[in-house]
Amino acid sequence: MRPPANTLLPPNFERLKKERLERLKERLRNKLEDFELTQIVLDRKVMDYNKQLDQLKNKINLVSYLPLREKLEKQHNGLKDERDAAYKEYLEFKNNISTIINDIDELDLVLNRFMEAVEELSE
Repeated sequence: MRPPANTLLPPNFERLKKERLERLKERLRNKLEDFELTQIVLDRKVMDYNKQLDQLKNKINLVSYLPLREKLEKQHNGLKDERDAAYKEYLEFKNNISTIINDIDELDLVLNRFMEAVEELSE
């Protein structure tokens, strides 16, 4: 004969469920803080490149000596390429964050369904 369904679950199931969810929430909070800090760093990196490009462009406009002007323009183009690469990295990071957030939402739904199914089986 099968034991009653409510005895299939450990007696501390509710506490374990809450503790697990709290640990999961804490880990997610920590990851989100890490993501926010990384986003700030990448954003700052792009802003610094933009500032350097503006300063270099102002120097180019003031220089009339052709060899120096060409050298500064070459620097400007190289810096622009670096800025574009940093901006691409920033956009990829933001896209990855969006994907992770969607995955977290899906995992949350699956976890909720699983917990509901476990509770139904225990009744």
